[in-house]
Amino acid sequence: MSPHQFLINCRVDNAKKLLWNSDIAMSDIAEKSGFGCQQYMNKVFKKETGMTLSNYVNQQRINHAKYLLTNTDLQIQQIAHDCGY
Repeated sequence: MSPHQFLINCRVDNAKKLLWNSDIAMSDIAEKSGFGCQQYMNKVFKKETGMTLSNYVNQQRINHAKYLLTNTDLQIQQIAHDCGY
């Protein structure tokens, strides 16, 4: 892996972590992840993951909801709230 690809992977991983916190604006996530601007982050994220930022967030919410449904006794309304719906 080239140093450039390593850096890209680190930035994408950092963006993934920050995306879970929906209180952070996309432009701030791009800046904090080292992309500089949201448009560049969108382009690189899609190229590296095969999905858009919004598709990634939705997929993570669904996966988290599935986990909570099968592994906890929480009510559906609470799970929905916890997953950002």
